[in-house]
This record gives sequence, structure tokens and C-alpha cells, in this order.
Amino acid sequence: MSKIKNLWNNRRSIVWIFVELVIISVLTWIIADPVAVAISDASLPTGYDNDRLVIAEIAHLDPDAPGFDPARDSLDVNSADVETVLMKLRNYPGVESVTIDKGFGLPGNTANTLDSPRCGNEAVDTVVGMVSVFYYHRGTDYFQTLGIKSSEGSPSVEELSETDASAPDKVIITRELGELYWPGENAVGKKFVRSSRDGEERFTTVAGVVEGIRHQLPYRSYCAIFYCGDHIFDDEPQRTFKAVIRLADSDRIEEKCEELYAWGSKELVTGNFYLRTIETYDDFLEDTSKSLGIPNQLMLRYILAGFFLVNLVLGVVGTFWLQTRKRIAEMGIRRAFGAGRGSIVGMMLGENIILASIACVTGFLLYWQYAMRNGLEEGYVNNGAFNVVDNWIIHFGQHFIIVSAIVYLLIILCVIVGTLIPAMSVSRVDIVDTLRSKE
Repeated sequence: MSKIKNLWNNRRSIVWIFVELVIISVLTWIIADPVAVAISDASLPTGYDNDRLVIAEIAHLDPDAPGFDPARDSLDVNSADVETVLMKLRNYPGVESVTIDKGFGLPGNTANTLDSPRCGNEAVDTVVGMVSVFYYHRGTDYFQTLGIKSSEGSPSVEELSETDASAPDKVIITRELGELYWPGENAVGKKFVRSSRDGEERFTTVAGVVEGIRHQLPYRSYCAIFYCGDHIFDDEPQRTFKAVIRLADSDRIEEKCEELYAWGSKELVTGNFYLRTIETYDDFLEDTSKSLGIPNQLMLRYILAGFFLVNLVLGVVGTFWLQTRKRIAEMGIRRAFGAGRGSIVGMMLGENIILASIACVTGFLLYWQYAMRNGLEEGYVNNGAFNVVDNWIIHFGQHFIIVSAIVYLLIILCVIVGTLIPAMSVSRVDIVDTLRSKE
């Protein structure tokens, strides 16, 4: 209580510090909010196991390319050649399993397709909006290769990889989507309506449920639907596809990619198909992020935040350092009346923490008024199509409290550093010297 009285008695001399802290608390909120959201999004698990995954891009010769065989450019022959390529990869030493992707089957891919399923519950349908869609091919060990786990009460991933979940009859969904549609119930066997290009509503049955995966790293939603694609080739020859390979172990994965490429450059030449590239799944995710401009945007945020925080520390520390040094004469009088060094340091530290706390609360209340009208940071392209999973970021109250706590701790830390060091120095000054001080 005495510390609050001291602040009140010195209100004229500290009012400018109070105003400065209010402004700093608001500016820090503006800088910290997007950084906190970005760090939180980056820390979320992907939902699949990419530690031992590599991707081989299998390309098809152009008709005018040297070595092109027009006799092997039919649908049936191409299909047989692809099966041969996959078989060779599965038999390669150290390969655990292989699956195939034609453009919409891999999490982390730049290719993106959405669907707007409806379960008939208007409240839920309004929240869900659009969800990610993945296509897999039956019999290609899709789920076990990607390391996607089956949910409790659902067929195993081995069974799901063999399930002919052909749209619109059957689908496989993630557990998170099932919990939104049918809370507390097993989604297997449930029916819902999926969108159709011709505008006709068709009922779809849930054939299985798997643990959620993120479509791309910026998105925090784990809601997705898996459709079984048609035959590996539809009605025209396929020109390129990706073979996703799960290795038996992750040791020397870069070297294994080089060895696999050296082998595949010769052994995987089948008909008009050849091995174009091999890369790890981590490199694939990194390339995707770069193509979306994510690293540059995040780096810019981090640099701006770092620059601001350095200036924040210097500014707040300098302000309280100067304010503390100005009280040398006052501390001398207190020591002359018997105050100990520890009590002097504690008093100055306590007063400044109280002052900073009041200023932070004031700044937060001001920013609250702005946030109520304009909202808080949502993250990189986390719009209504993807932002459907329960998370502190989408809850205004939790979001505001968490970021406010971060900002408060940063400011209080600066205040402690700016007060403690000069206060300890002042408390050690000889009493006679402090009383002679003009400060």
C-alpha cells in the first residue's frame, strides 16, 4: 500500500513514464500478436509422419522427345508401365512401402482442392464451410505410407488403403471433422451430403475415420475428406506423377536419396517413363512453403518484431534507469533514517512494477476496444475454409489473454532490468554522498 501512496505522491513526475508505458504496451501488442500466432501455427503437428518419406517424380517423355515410343503411349500400356515402376520401387532394398500421387493426394502440396459437405445440422454446417480434399488410389498403401493413423472405432489403415471410397458413395474423413458433425459419436457409417458439380445433392457414407492432417503448413485445421480416385489413369495417358516412398529407417536419408536416384535413373526407365527427381519430404514441404511465400513473410515478421523488441528493451530500460538514478537523494534520506539496502531496492522495484502493471492494463483496455471492432490476428490465410478446429487463436477471450500475458511479461522484464541494476547501485552509495547529491 505504501508503494501505491508513493506513486500517487510522485504522480506529476511519473505521468510521462505512465503515458510512455501505455503507448509501448499497445505497440507491443500490435507486434506480438502476429508473431505469437505464427509461432503457434508452426508448432502444430502435421498429423502425418514425414521423417522417412522421400518423393520420386516420375515423368513421361514428350512425343517429340528423343526415345519416345508411340507404341507405348496408350492408356493400357501406360497403366502397366506405372505398375512396373511402383513394383520396382517396392522391391528396392530399404523401402517399406510406396504410394502414388497425381496432384491432390499429398499433404503439404501446393495443389489444393476443397469440398463443402453438409451434415444437416445448420449450426455445424455454417461453422464448417469448406474442407480440404485428398485423393488416394486403392491398393497403393496410401495411409500407411504417409503415416496417417486410424482412429478408434474405425477400420485399420491397411483396410482403409484397400477401401474403394469412390465419391459420392463412400468417403474417409478425419476424426476432427467427424467430431464437428457428430460430437461424441463414432462417425463410421454416418451419412452426409456432399457438394456436386451438377448441383444435385448426394448422400455419402463414412467408410472410415483417420486422425487429422494439415493440408498445408500455414493452415491449422485438421478437417479433411479422402476420396478414392479412379484408376491410376483416367481416360487419357498420364504424363507425370509422384511416387511417395517410405524408407525403413531415417539414417543417412540424403545419401539414400542419392543412391536411389543413381539406381532409378537406369532401372526405373520403363516404356516412356523415367525418373526425373528425388527429394526428401522435408525438402518438398520447404519448396511448397517457398512457393507460397511463407518463409519470407514469416522472416519479415520476425525481423520487425526483433527490431521492435530491441528498441523496446532499450527504451524501457533507459527510462527506468534514468528515473531510478534521479532518486539518489531520496534514497540517501531513507538510508539516513535506517532503511536497509534490500528494502530500498525492493521499494523501487515494487513501485515501478506497479506503475508498469497499471499502464499495461490501461493499454490493453485501449487495444481491446480496437480489437472488438477489427478482430485479432488469424494467421497466414487461415480463413473460414480452414479455421474450423478448436484453438486458442480463434477464441477471442483466450487469444486476448494469452497475448496480453506475453506482452505484460516482456514489459515487466524490461522494467525489472531497468530498475534493479541502478537501484542496487544507488543503494550501495555512501549516505553522505547521496545527501550531497543535487539529484
